[in-house]
Order: sequence, then structure tokens, then C-alpha cells
Amino acid sequence: MPLLAGIFDAFVNPWLLSGLALLSAPVIIHLLNKRHYTVVEWAAVLFLLLADSKNRRRLRFEDLILLLLRMALIALLVFSVARPLVRGFGGTREDERIVILDDSFSMEASDGTGTAFAAAKAAAVSQIEDAVGRSIPVSVWSGTMPEMGSIDLEAEGPGGGADSAASGSESGSESSAGAGPGSTEATREAAARLLGVIRLREATDLSLRFGPILTRLIDRLEAKKDAVARSITLLSDFRAADWFEEGGTGLRSEVAAAIAEVKSRGLLDSIRWKFVDTGQPGRENCAVTGVRLSTDHPLAKVPVRIVIEVRNFGAEERKHVTGEIEVSSWEGEIVSSSAVPPGGTAAGTGRAAAGLKVLHRIPLPAIESIQAGKTATSEVEITFEKAGKYPITARIEADRLARDDASFAVAHVRDGLRALVVDGDPGQGRFSGDSGFLLAAVAPRGSVPSGILPRRFTGEVTQKDLRDADVVLILNRTGLSPGEKEALEDFARRGGGIAFFLGSRVQPDPYRGLTIFPAVLKAVK
Repeated sequence: MPLLAGIFDAFVNPWLLSGLALLSAPVIIHLLNKRHYTVVEWAAVLFLLLADSKNRRRLRFEDLILLLLRMALIALLVFSVARPLVRGFGGTREDERIVILDDSFSMEASDGTGTAFAAAKAAAVSQIEDAVGRSIPVSVWSGTMPEMGSIDLEAEGPGGGADSAASGSESGSESSAGAGPGSTEATREAAARLLGVIRLREATDLSLRFGPILTRLIDRLEAKKDAVARSITLLSDFRAADWFEEGGTGLRSEVAAAIAEVKSRGLLDSIRWKFVDTGQPGRENCAVTGVRLSTDHPLAKVPVRIVIEVRNFGAEERKHVTGEIEVSSWEGEIVSSSAVPPGGTAAGTGRAAAGLKVLHRIPLPAIESIQAGKTATSEVEITFEKAGKYPITARIEADRLARDDASFAVAHVRDGLRALVVDGDPGQGRFSGDSGFLLAAVAPRGSVPSGILPRRFTGEVTQKDLRDADVVLILNRTGLSPGEKEALEDFARRGGGIAFFLGSRVQPDPYRGLTIFPAVLKAVK
């Protein structure tokens, strides 16, 4: 019946309205108090009847007021537990609660008493505990990884049992493991597990993705037609970069598209939006955004510069930024998510698995000023005494977001650059051939090494000869045999370097058709 359906929709617990039957209790008590007494007439009573007749009307009125107050008190108690739905006031109906926890990088910002992420987790725990206490199904989403799905907790059924005490896995499962009728203990255990996951959650290195989360929620919300009143609570620091396009020209395209889709599906009015700002008021944040070497091939005993990039993500100019560089060594493997390329550096947050030893702590030259939104660099020079892998940590003085005040890299230092010098006219003495002067230039004698390890070669070049070489220098060779051409072309494809030095013995014809030769030779006229 429409009237009965309207009553059910107007209360969260409409069956408790049956308690209105208790309104008859004050009426019954009132009637029982109206007892009949035997009237005995005697002379002195006439004076009492005269006084009573004056107060009787007032007493009856007071009894009526007392009766109505008793009935009103019982009605208020019944309505309070039935929880009428009045939009704009407390006690609104809620069929489903969705909590989105922003676990992005910026949530690690601290004001000295705690981080924004800690406040968001505490608020999420409060939301979940309230939902469980009010038998409201609740789902928790990671703000940075919507593809992982939600963790779901179903509400207990009307009979005091659990429809489904569940937790969907973080792999995106939205199904719930049934706990069976009456299994309130399973509901409590599932809630305890969910709260444990929230409390142990750590912030990621990603940014908030509210648009993709909302897109994934659309089909789910539309499928649950019986849930007419839902709430979506977002716990975030509301960083502008997560919501607006670069330059603040408007909402990010994915956020605007998701909101438009929710509106077009007619779901906007059935959702109560709650945006809880747990962010910190500070506007200052600098971060180490890069650690690199001035060369891609650092060599032992050859000075190299470590370049540090620092960016000001705050809204105000940052002055006199100081810090330090820490260079370490270890015996063991790197705990890192990416491999270290030969002869280079690998950025990451990995540290040594064992045997980490600090070799140098070098103060970072102060950066006097970094304008808001700008990047500055600072450099220090260092010499690695021997080949190996060296973890490098660059850090600046801590600010409100300490997590990005340090960055890491690993330098893969080699003992030298191996050069194979192929001499086409070797001669008899050290400087009589073409290679003599070149060898002296690239690897001069003295206390300061060049880092180049040359090896003189006069025979036919094979793949075996090129196995340990980084670069091949071909000097005044008349030509190259087919075997040499094949070996050198394969060497170049694998990343090796080849340099040709022409001379009086070079003939144009043998070099024609050589794909690795950078020019077309012609005979000297």
C-alpha cells in the first residue's frame, strides 16, 4: 500500500513504531486512579466541599496535562529508536557507506603533532566503527589504486544475524564471504580485520585518483537499486594538483567526466557527499627530485660531480636550503625495484641488504634561494677510489613533508674505459707507429689517471677480441676483411663505440658498403 510504503521509507527502523502501543499505558493508569469512594455526609464536610469545588477544575486540568506529557514522552522514545528521516537534520537514513582514504604521497605532511594521513586513518576508523554500530554496509577504497577494488563489510540482518560478514580482498573483489545467519561474531571479526588493515596502511608514492574511483563506483551504485540512500566520504588533504589541471584552469578531465557521468545516470541526488579535509595548513615544501652523476660512465680514481636537483613545491620562496650527501658501500645485493644499468645510476628508495658502510658525508653547498614552483641544483665533486656499486643518499633539511626530503641513487663505478687500439701501421718503436702518440694522449703517465685503459692490437679483429672492449679505435687500416666487418657491426649493435683514424695506408674501396662507416671515401687526387 502506498501509505504503508511511505511510512517505511520515512523511518530507518519502521518496525519499531509498534512501540506506539505503549501510549495506552498512561491512559490505563489514569483511569485506574479514578477510584470510587463511599460518600458519608456529615456536618463539617460541607465546609470542605465548598473549598474542593473551587480547586476541582484546576486539578482536572493538571491531571490532563500530566497524562499528555507521559504519552508524549513515550512517543518521543519510540520515534527516537525508529529514527525518522528528516533531510538536513541528524538521523538520516543510510543504506550504504563508501569511504575513500587518500593514501597519496602528500598525506605524509606533518604539522609537528601528526601527519595528515594519520588523521585520515583515524577518521576512517571512526567512520567504519559508526557504520558497524548502525548496521550500515561499508566499503573502503584506496585513493591512489582504484584498480585494487574495495574492502567491503556487509551489515547485520534485521534478525540480529549477519547477512554477510565479509571483507573483499584488496585485489578488487567485491564479493563477500557469507558468515551465515546469526553469525554476529563473524561480523565483529571481519570489522576487526578491516580496522587492522586501515591502521597499518602506509601512504604510497602515487597521487589521488578520485575520478577513476568514481567511474568504477558508477556501475556498482546503479546495480544496487535497493540502496536509496548512500554516502561517499573522502578523507584527503585536497591537494590542488589532484583536482585541477596544471595552471588551475579547471577540474582535471577525469574528475569532471566522472562527476558528469554520475549526474547523467541520476545518481547524484541519492548520494550524500562528505569531504573531510585532514590536510595541514603549512605552505612550505621542498623536495629532492633528482640525484645523478655528471657522467654516465663514472670511473675509479677519476673525479666526478654529483648533481642534486631540489624543487620548491611550496607557495612561497625558500631561502638558504642546506643538506648533505652520503656515499656508502656494501657487500651484498641492492634492495631496489629497478636494476642498475651498467656504468650508470639507478634512482630508488632501496638500501643495502647487508654490510652498508658510510664512506663520505659531504655538506651540500647551500642553495640561497628557490622561487615557488622552481628547481635549483647543487653539486659536489668526489673521487671513487675503486670500482664497485656505491649507494648515494642526498637529503636536505627536513620540512613539513619529510618523506621527499631525501632521494637515493646507486653509482656503478668501473675501473676504467677499455679501448682496443687497432694499429694499421705499428712501426718498430713506441712512437714510430700511428698508435704511439694516441696511446700517450689517452693514457698519459703520471699520478692523475685518465680512466682509459687502452690495449694495442695489430692483427685481424674478431668477436673474441671485442668481448671486453668498450670502444674500438681503428688507425690507418688499409681496409677491413668480411669477418672484421661482421664483428664490428655486431659490436656497434651491442652499444660499443667505434672511431676511425684515416692515414696514408687507407684505401677507399674496402670501406665502401660498410654500414658503420660515417662517410663515403674517395681516392686522393
